[in-house]
Amino acid sequence: MGMNLTVQLHRRAVQKFKFDIY
Repeated sequence: MGMNLTVQLHRRAVQKFKFDIY
């Protein structure tokens, strides 16, 4: 559960970062 939450959060952060760069 904890790992899954971390992965989801990381994925969301990466998407936000990519959006910020673009």
